[in-house]
Formats: sequence, C-alpha cells, structure tokens
Amino acid sequence: MNPNAQQRQSVLKTLYAAREAEPKAGWLTDHELKQAHGPADFALAVLEELGHLKRDGYRTRITGAGVLACEAATCN
Repeated sequence: MNPNAQQRQSVLKTLYAAREAEPKAGWLTDHELKQAHGPADFALAVLEELGHLKRDGYRTRITGAGVLACEAATCN
C-alpha cells in the first residue's frame, strides 16, 4: 500500500477510536494527531476533501462517512 494511503488509514483508525470512546464528541487536537502520526497535513487535507473528517479550528473528528470508510477497510 502507498505510504500516503497507509497514513490516511492510520489517521482514520485513530479518529475512529476517539469517536468510539466518546460518540458525542470524539475530537482530537492537531497536537494529538501529530504526536500519533507525525506530519499528516496531506493525509488530513485529503480525508477532509473526501468528507471523512471534520475540522473545527485545531480539532478534528471523524464523520459518519469516515466511520463507514474505516469499517469498510476494517479499521475497528
């Protein structure tokens, strides 16, 4: 798998776990994502463009579409 695709899947898995733990919230900060995945600007931009995540300032959360994409790729 392409390294960019691997990073996108990894980011989705992280966001999925956060949303699963806190269904009504599930937000992660940019700092938390950077600690977990290193520089992930490209991955985050692509996932946002695809509608798989939502950004609110410095926070990021997986969307319903992202959850479905993650589960389709066996993220859970």
